[in-house]
Amino acid sequence: MEATIFTDVTSNMRIVQKEIFGPVATIQPFKDEDDAIKTANDTDYGLAGAVFSNDQSKALRVIKKSVPVSHG
Repeated sequence: MEATIFTDVTSNMRIVQKEIFGPVATIQPFKDEDDAIKTANDTDYGLAGAVFSNDQSKALRVIKKSVPVSHG
C-alpha cells in the first residue's frame, strides 16, 4: 500500500477526526504556536504524534502542552 499525504485539511474534516488505518498523514496550516497545539489536541483519536522544529526549546514547550498519544 502506498503512503498518502493529505494537505490543506481543516480540523472539522472527517479525515482529521476519524481514525484511518493505513500509511496516511494529514498536514494542516496553523496561525501560531497556540493554534497548532489546539489543533493537534482537538481529536478523540491519535495513534501517533510528532513535533518537528529547528528550535529545540520551542519543540519541548509544544510537547509539554500536547496530549500524549500511544501511551497505553
